Amino acid sequence: MSKIARLIIGGAAASIVLFASLPGEATPYTMNLGVNDPAGTQTGPGNGPPLSDGVQTDGSAGGHATLQYALANNGANQMVAGDVLIYCDPNHTDLMEVLRFEDFGVGYVFVYATPAGGPNLADTGLPTALQANTVAFTQEFNGTSYGLFDYTPTAGQPGYSTDNFTSYNGFTYDFTSDGNGNWSTPDGGTTAALLGAALLALGALQRRLA
Repeated sequence: MSKIARLIIGGAAASIVLFASLPGEATPYTMNLGVNDPAGTQTGPGNGPPLSDGVQTDGSAGGHATLQYALANNGANQMVAGDVLIYCDPNHTDLMEVLRFEDFGVGYVFVYATPAGGPNLADTGLPTALQANTVAFTQEFNGTSYGLFDYTPTAGQPGYSTDNFTSYNGFTYDFTSDGNGNWSTPDGGTTAALLGAALLALGALQRRLA
């Protein structure tokens, strides 16, 4: 084997070892959120507070008492505030859920879901006003559940955090809704077409009987 080949192979091996030994700080910590999580059923990363705090008051503009998650004991201004809007339809005309991120010394997310008065802790209705910083998504299906999955905010987006803990960097959010996806899969006019066909058939039958 030539010296050049040995250098190439040796350099590649060294690169693999170096890559494998890098710390996992580039990996975000996945937060599992939902619409009905009683207080204390999950815990945050590191020595953080309980992830779910049950129903708590949201003191932000337009907010009210709803399901709250405490994300980490991060210092002030590390969590980017804003609203993640989850719509039923791809045209984003029917807002179903809002994930409201706030930084009150601890990073929080408040979960708002419709309809108000439903069986889940987050079924408190939507906030009466939205924050200026928003991102919008359509409810999706991951093969098992409906919701919003693998939301990894970038700098400036709601839920982004510079908090580093236990070899992780920032957060990825998986939010499970109790929606059945019927709103997210419009029939493209199939129902109307079937109704029209039925009316035409009924008219033809009436003419034949007459």
